[in-house]
Amino acid sequence: MEIKVKAVIQSISGVTETSTGGKWLTFRAKTVEEYSQVIEVKIYKKKEYAEHADKFVQYNKVGDTVDLELKIQSSLHEESGRMFTNLNLWKCTKLEVTAAPLPTPPPVAASNDDDSPPF
Repeated sequence: MEIKVKAVIQSISGVTETSTGGKWLTFRAKTVEEYSQVIEVKIYKKKEYAEHADKFVQYNKVGDTVDLELKIQSSLHEESGRMFTNLNLWKCTKLEVTAAPLPTPPPVAASNDDDSPPF
């Protein structure tokens, strides 16, 4: 199952290398919607694609607004009967956020409170 969501990155963990040469990391992002939520997303790349985990950290920073395409993966732990669900990153696209123009301050009215000359 896949979902798409617009979010703002809140935190990024360090990249961890596995014994097989793969790399993984997690990051948290706050969704941009009426009832926003903080989600934690996992990135795992096997050895052949391990540099992609490093590039995620290089090109994405806390505060960036991104479009995320996520895969939902659930698995049942047989012994405990508990279900575990992960949000795995499929694709991340950084969005260009343009700052709103600053409002023009109102003109300052001349004050005639004192009797000093205007020059």
